[in-house]
Amino acid sequence: MDGRKRRANYMKQGGLKMYAPWVIWLIAFVKMIYLYAQIGQKGITFYAAALFTILFIYVLTAAVIPDVLGRMVYFQKSRDCSKNAHRLYHTVMILTLLVLLLFCVPGFLLAEPFSKALFGIVQYAFPLQVGLIAVFFLMLQQCMKGYLEGSSIPLPGSLSGIVTALISLLATICLKNVCSGAGTRAAAVFRQEDYYYAYAAVCGIGGLAVGAFLGFLFLLFVMLLLRRTIRAELNADETRSPESRKNLLSDYILLYLPQMLHELLFSALAFGCMVYAFHKGDVTMPLVLPVFMLYMPVVLYAQQLSGYLARQLRVILKKQDYQHARERMAVMGKILFYLILPVCAFLLAQANVVSAAFFDENKELTQLLQTGCIAAVFLALAICARKLLSAMQRQFFCNGLTIAALLAGYWFFTLLFGSGQHAGNAFLQAVFLTALCLSLAEFAMISKRVRFRADLLRMIVFPLISAVLTGAVAFLMQMLLLKSLGGIMTLLLSMVICYLLYQVLIIFLGVFQKHEWRQIPFGSLPELLARKLGR
Repeated sequence: MDGRKRRANYMKQGGLKMYAPWVIWLIAFVKMIYLYAQIGQKGITFYAAALFTILFIYVLTAAVIPDVLGRMVYFQKSRDCSKNAHRLYHTVMILTLLVLLLFCVPGFLLAEPFSKALFGIVQYAFPLQVGLIAVFFLMLQQCMKGYLEGSSIPLPGSLSGIVTALISLLATICLKNVCSGAGTRAAAVFRQEDYYYAYAAVCGIGGLAVGAFLGFLFLLFVMLLLRRTIRAELNADETRSPESRKNLLSDYILLYLPQMLHELLFSALAFGCMVYAFHKGDVTMPLVLPVFMLYMPVVLYAQQLSGYLARQLRVILKKQDYQHARERMAVMGKILFYLILPVCAFLLAQANVVSAAFFDENKELTQLLQTGCIAAVFLALAICARKLLSAMQRQFFCNGLTIAALLAGYWFFTLLFGSGQHAGNAFLQAVFLTALCLSLAEFAMISKRVRFRADLLRMIVFPLISAVLTGAVAFLMQMLLLKSLGGIMTLLLSMVICYLLYQVLIIFLGVFQKHEWRQIPFGSLPELLARKLGR
């Protein structure tokens, strides 16, 4: 790796694979704004309830397939065992189809009883059925994406995600009038308003299903284009005794289950809390979906940064170079807090403006946004710590902590919900408490493993002070400019001024050294500003 590549930040090194999630999030956020404006808060309740359900199924069955399958395919191809890689791909595809039959077919046929049992009314069955179709094609996408990534061809997988998100948005807009008309007729026939909102929510889930189908066709087309290359690799493979499907499948499952369990924690917590709240008559839990969309950048920062650091630590710890590991963790810790703290502080200060600008003037939604600020910070820390522990080969402890955190999360939610808080706020507070306990336990284990002692002043204190001051300025600007400029212009002007102020504070407090600026995503402007200020 040359000097220029070594100095580049992790997003530039990852290419489109790192930028694609941000494009997908932006498209999904636009879709959420459109849906909220068209179907209202009650329609979003139906949409989010179905989405949380299919998200739980998706994480349980398919979310980590590209990572696990890609690593195994790459390992086989690096040994010139293309037959084993291809056999593994076929085996995983067959397993995925069997899992699809197990989940999607009974779920589709028995959607009404499931809807009645989970949510108390049968109208949730309509978006749930369409959502299962979306899961079907998303799972097939994940298998092909894993094989392509293992073959060192990551571009089609990234493009398929963007295609899925973009088509989902366009299909949602096209289906809006059709679904609303069908819902109006159903509500008139059955004399229940819930039918209108259920059918209106179908336009959002249906858009996802159409996008997933076209994304699947895109990857299928790519696989057909590569069939000659794949056939040539198979013919050139001289492996005389290929591994059996049984051995390949057992290795795959042993890798899949621990990683899936890590990813399942918060989606399982959201699904379980939502079902519990619905049975208690509180339907406000799905309102956390718009809040989650707003704080998604914090989660993306944490996932990408921790994934990059985990890959480095695997190599470093094999050499038992603990000093180098501590240095890398210190730099990446500073970058993490530098990125996530100002986002949360700004949204906390301007929660009512953000709520009114993108959704509506809803005090309940504003309160959820404010509660979500602190939860997002500790959720990011828990994600990072879990990735690092996994890189340190502490799977047993990771699994135990994940199960304990899931049980603790349910316990926190029942306590908070039983104390009189509505479900959405109780869930976000439960996420905060769960992530806090989990991150403390995980970082204690990491510190013991590599004897890591953080420079708390530059890693946490200085970025926190800068973020708090920036948030205070954002709050003052909101009070002074909101009536004269309106919500959108106030947000844009506040973002520009607060961004510059935050960078100046970080530079003068000396959080980063000169050579560390290049490791920060979008760090060219702060680096130039630091050079101009003589720092």
